[in-house]
Amino acid sequence: QLGLVHPQLSFDPQHLQTARGLVTVDLRGLNTGIALRDMHARTFIGAKAHPSATFTFASLSGASSIRPGQTVRAVAAGQLTLNGVTVPLQAPITLTYPQGGSAITVKTAFNVTFKDHHISIPGADPQTDVRVEFRLPVHP
Repeated sequence: QLGLVHPQLSFDPQHLQTARGLVTVDLRGLNTGIALRDMHARTFIGAKAHPSATFTFASLSGASSIRPGQTVRAVAAGQLTLNGVTVPLQAPITLTYPQGGSAITVKTAFNVTFKDHHISIPGADPQTDVRVEFRLPVHP
């Protein structure tokens, strides 16, 4: 589990293709459930020098709108910066807008290849699964 997620997005539920913004994750709060592993992971991913990972969200494809009571799937494209290294990223996302709700839940899961971000973790898999979830308030 990653630390605190801070989305700063502009979006219109009726025109999702116009969505843009930035999602920042505070890596200092990285929590895998094991304290020693958390400390080692933060060290290897460079959290001291680069305490945040960011995704600069440039475009959304696969869904044009979402209405209350719907769940839609789309692909978010942009740039992921981790350990001070920026690489292109396309990630599948699921948007859920509950009936009568005041926020849309955004969920994504994607792989990060450590080598692409100049990260080397002895004995670890060369990539890791990342899962991120956050809520976006809807303003009528």
